[in-house]
Amino acid sequence: MPIPVNEIAVDKSYVTATGQLRRVLKVDNGTVTYEEARGKAVSGNWGLWTTVGDGKFAQDADRKVR
Repeated sequence: MPIPVNEIAVDKSYVTATGQLRRVLKVDNGTVTYEEARGKAVSGNWGLWTTVGDGKFAQDADRKVR
């Protein structure tokens, strides 16, 4: 289930319905830049940065996580 666009926040992490963990780096002018976890994110293993529209990010996100 998508999240509201206004709930997207920098330095917060969200999980998709398929279990992908994404951490928001920047929200600007209708776009969201995030990095995706690779392996165990707690060890600092994050992937490349990706920028998408905020509507797409909200649609893909299932919920916010700690």
